[in-house]
Amino acid sequence: MPDIEEAAVTFRKSDMTVTWRSKERLTLLQLAEKSGLKPDFGCRSGACGTCEVRLLKGHIEGCLEGDDGVLICCSIPASIEIELEL
Repeated sequence: MPDIEEAAVTFRKSDMTVTWRSKERLTLLQLAEKSGLKPDFGCRSGACGTCEVRLLKGHIEGCLEGDDGVLICCSIPASIEIELEL
């Protein structure tokens, strides 16, 4: 678990910024769903790659794909500001 307690997570395509809280233990996929978004996903464990989105700003703890891809089903913020192309 990262040392941060909260992070501002911006979903750029949806023009929405929400607060992620470490005490809630939500992945970025769960946070997106809780916020009313419907991102694609398949396995929720990082195996299928369906939930991959581009990380535009910040750092995450979890699954990275290539230079800027993030598997949001098994990733959480590791910096206080995150921006995803979702």
